[in-house]
Amino acid sequence: MKDFRLLLEAATVKARAQAAAKALKLLLADKALPDDMRKSVESLHSALKKKWSDLESGTESAHPPDSQDKPMNEASNMGDWAFARMHTDMVMRVDDMLASDRINFDEYRAALQAVEMAAGTFRAILNTSAPSIFSRGPWDYATETSVINQSESVGGGQIGDDLVGDTVELLEKAVRRDGTIPIKVIQPGWGSSGYYPAEVLERDGPRVFAKGLHMYWDHPTQREEAERPERELDDLAAVLTSDAYWQENGPKGPGLYADALVMEHYRNKVNDLAPHIGVSIRAFGTAKQGEAEGKQGPVVDALTAGRSVDFVTAAGAGGEIITMFESARKPRVVSATSTGDVSIQKPLEEVAKMDQLQQLQEANATLQAQLDEAKNANARAQEALVLREAKDHVNAALAKTDLPAITRTRLAKNLAEAAPVKDGALDKVAFETQITEAVKAEVQYLVEAAGLGRIRGMGGSNEDEASDEIDASEAEQSLLESFQTLGLSESGAKVAAAGRK
Repeated sequence: MKDFRLLLEAATVKARAQAAAKALKLLLADKALPDDMRKSVESLHSALKKKWSDLESGTESAHPPDSQDKPMNEASNMGDWAFARMHTDMVMRVDDMLASDRINFDEYRAALQAVEMAAGTFRAILNTSAPSIFSRGPWDYATETSVINQSESVGGGQIGDDLVGDTVELLEKAVRRDGTIPIKVIQPGWGSSGYYPAEVLERDGPRVFAKGLHMYWDHPTQREEAERPERELDDLAAVLTSDAYWQENGPKGPGLYADALVMEHYRNKVNDLAPHIGVSIRAFGTAKQGEAEGKQGPVVDALTAGRSVDFVTAAGAGGEIITMFESARKPRVVSATSTGDVSIQKPLEEVAKMDQLQQLQEANATLQAQLDEAKNANARAQEALVLREAKDHVNAALAKTDLPAITRTRLAKNLAEAAPVKDGALDKVAFETQITEAVKAEVQYLVEAAGLGRIRGMGGSNEDEASDEIDASEAEQSLLESFQTLGLSESGAKVAAAGRK
């Protein structure tokens, strides 16, 4: 096993050399480096490049390229690049731990599986929480076009789940008799995540804040977001029954408006707390640094996906529930058959879940392909480990026998290739039995190859017994000589001759 560990350690030499080349390149870029030291560093760097012609390509990730550099060809976007880098770095660290005897083979296999799961989770969360990273080139600066997870509250504040800002009160009796409410989702202007141009809201709003989007009771805390990003069903307070639509001259000014169905057990809460609550969006989008209305900051140029429109104590970017007083002479009745509004909870939840499921399936298609490729690579690596372990094991076992060297070589190759595997590892108990049976069969073959047939004088008819008694002794000596001719040692030949009797 020591030889195998040395082999694994040798396999990581190139990776270490690549890391060294990366550090040397950064050192050479330092103008303060003394000339005598620079020559030594350049010499070492050249030696590494001469040994591995492709080593330089691995050092390009040390810093962003200037206009003279070629674009990175490892990945077409920052998301895939980050995924590949993280996976490679973790595998190298696991290899180093095995090579330095810090972990055993079972722990090594478990660590590789953990790396695979961690890398998959890393990419899945990026895909869900920061999808724009997959549309940005590996060397594009995030500060120029960055993803924002928009949780808006009025009057400034910070991006995220800490919602602060002015409160826009909701009016009393906001819920209609059929359980629906008209809401203002968001208005143009400055919010806590940036500036929302009217044209962006008008263009992206109907697609992002679509029918079936959930409305929860308050935004999740950071801990809730991390532990249960899909949210609690008990917190589901309403669901949009229409796509958001732009109104330039809406009841509460320009903005995105929509209708929503409030769940029955939340209707009294909405009515009772209307003067103290509002609504706030949670969405994904992209923004660029700019100026609007005399203020500098992120200017949202696209809304890419809506997560929810939640009831909060501080309404986001002017969002509020609008009370639509119903006329006694012309009562406002929302019909499910004429307007498409749905007045029951369960079908809406099912539609929303189906939409979310489809989005997840599409988003994870590429991830699944990459995970399959990683699994195949891991399987090939494990097969190589098992084969190497089997060769070491069978060579050690056959070395204890007196079989000829050429026979041991042949048996070692055949047995190693057919080694039994259990739960992804070498089944040593079954392999020992297999080796023992193979050795016995080989001894029998060597006996038969001697061509001496049955030794008489070791029992039989009385007629032949006397005449063959001397022949038995001669035959035993002949067997010993034959086995020694085949390559067996003297002790091995005696064992084989005794077995032949």
